[in-house]
Amino acid sequence: MDPTGEFVAVGTDNPDAQQHFLSILSGPRLESSARGNVLQCYVPLLEYTTDAQWLDSNTVLTASGRGYLNVYHFNTTTESASLQLVGQYAAQ
Repeated sequence: MDPTGEFVAVGTDNPDAQQHFLSILSGPRLESSARGNVLQCYVPLLEYTTDAQWLDSNTVLTASGRGYLNVYHFNTTTESASLQLVGQYAAQ
């Protein structure tokens, strides 16, 4: 969960899945009820995610199945939330 407690980052962790995504979900909606749309935004990925960690309330660090670290900016200042890849690094 992000530092504000409002959002959860979830990545596809099945290497055999046909499609992979990084999704941002609403934490309060997820905890309070199964009703309503918990999905805030998502981005398609080329590979599965082994871990996702919040660096701050707008930055998500993910580790991919192929050994890359990806940094995403989570934008909540517009009417609809969005994710943007801002950096990719090969794990050493």
